[in-house]
Amino acid sequence: QGLAGSLGGRISRLILVDREVDLITPMLSQITFEGLIDEVTGIKSGGVPWTPKGQLMGHSTVSSGAPSNTGPTTLLNSSDPYFREFRDLPYHHAITRLQSAARDARKEYSELSSKGLAELKTFVKGLPKLFLLDRLTDIATPIANQVRQQMFHDRLRVELDIVEGIDIEGAAAFTEELMLRGADLLDVLRLMVTMSEAGHGIPRKAFDMLRAEVLTTYGYEHALTLGALEKAGFLRASTGGRSPFTTVRKDLDLVVLENEEGDDLQGASSTATMPSTQQPQHQQHQQQRHVLKDISQLYKGYAPLSIRLVEAAALRGGWGPITDALSLLPGSHFDVTQGCDEEGRPTDRPTPPAVLRQQQQQQQHLGRGMRSGGAPGGVSGGALSRAGVSAGSGGTNGEAGQVAQGAPGEQGDGSGEVVLVAFLGGCTYTELSALRHLSASPASQGTQFLALTTKVVTGSSLLSGFIDPAIVRSCRATGLQV
Repeated sequence: QGLAGSLGGRISRLILVDREVDLITPMLSQITFEGLIDEVTGIKSGGVPWTPKGQLMGHSTVSSGAPSNTGPTTLLNSSDPYFREFRDLPYHHAITRLQSAARDARKEYSELSSKGLAELKTFVKGLPKLFLLDRLTDIATPIANQVRQQMFHDRLRVELDIVEGIDIEGAAAFTEELMLRGADLLDVLRLMVTMSEAGHGIPRKAFDMLRAEVLTTYGYEHALTLGALEKAGFLRASTGGRSPFTTVRKDLDLVVLENEEGDDLQGASSTATMPSTQQPQHQQHQQQRHVLKDISQLYKGYAPLSIRLVEAAALRGGWGPITDALSLLPGSHFDVTQGCDEEGRPTDRPTPPAVLRQQQQQQQHLGRGMRSGGAPGGVSGGALSRAGVSAGSGGTNGEAGQVAQGAPGEQGDGSGEVVLVAFLGGCTYTELSALRHLSASPASQGTQFLALTTKVVTGSSLLSGFIDPAIVRSCRATGLQV
């Protein structure tokens, strides 16, 4: 919103991030309001299946990232003031506000008999917004059913243990328990891939046990599925030694354990099906942007690696200070500055070493981690990709201070810039929410992020491509979860 009026709509920087660089983030369970809707119900082309209240049937978790029925759909976007307010919040924050709006609506409705004609007219004019809130509570119902389950919270705990690198044996035992409970195969594979990526492989004993259990529980035809995942590098047995992710996690401050108020998702979930409605206060949307202290709260303590990279490039002085961590990630990284040659044709060149050293010194002077509240730096963006893509910028501290269009004076200080973040291979709704929170943080100084992605994904939708469709049809015919 307001992009056209920011610097004439000009994009000052481009940051390219290959999905291969961060496979862990999409494998983790999303807990933002919009992310959970996509995980449980499925969002397709901006629409979600919607069954009005009174027609709801029993609902089970849908892990495939696709709508679970062929009934009517309704669009979810920021034209709905309630969804605009709730979409980027962790579920417990969103549902608390939904509960508050519902209480206010019931109170106002109960006082209608004492209102004058003018007040009644005002109430009637607000009925369309009341309908929107009623619709949103219907959509939130299957989400609430999912969040009420203890297994949901146990999974969040296990996922955080995995990214912290603790109790891998316990994570393997939990994964085995999921299989014994008849969980969806994709849910199981997501945990296995997370363990493999975070630990640079699964310990051999646990790997063999999980592999055998998958084949026993879901059918030996899934030997092809496991083989495809291993060939793609998604699954591997550990060969010993220290995992590179351990260093990356520390250098980029990926795990932030803080006791925040109102952190109980389970306690807040029962309010989702409350009677709807009341007009939201206009200032609530602005308040929503200041709820989270750090983007790690979007994943119960884990900050998405992809967004930490964007944060470093756009707001924290560039990638110079985190070169060691970047060297441990798949593929190459590039940091280039674009300008124009004598004939006005766009060119790009590596960011000068002197500028990279200046970034390193600036970061050391700040003496801070990667948290969102830090002071912004002034550098170009960059890219990570095995394909060798690069990124352009308007320059650093006067170095080649022109964007590709040749407009002068575009200093890379993060002030009022428009930064295009391109995710190659897909991104999650929670990563998009994290970009919005970064843009609203004090460190952004007006920086606006514009996201471009090949597809909005979940861990399940990414992994479903490794399963042969014929196997899916066969398993569903026999009642197995796939």
